[in-house]
Amino acid sequence: MRAMIYAPGAHTGYGAKTLPGVREAIEEYRWDEANHYLAVIAGVLDAWGMKLETAAGP
Repeated sequence: MRAMIYAPGAHTGYGAKTLPGVREAIEEYRWDEANHYLAVIAGVLDAWGMKLETAAGP
């Protein structure tokens, strides 16, 4: 899940990029891929939100 939020860029070596799938797709004008990664990241954030709510308790 962490790699969806930040990860080394495909062209930056070890330099971290935030939202790498979306960012690199936008930089290369691949709009369908950017939309795909936006949906994936939304799912990741929803999953983390549910984990936080569960951990916080009632």
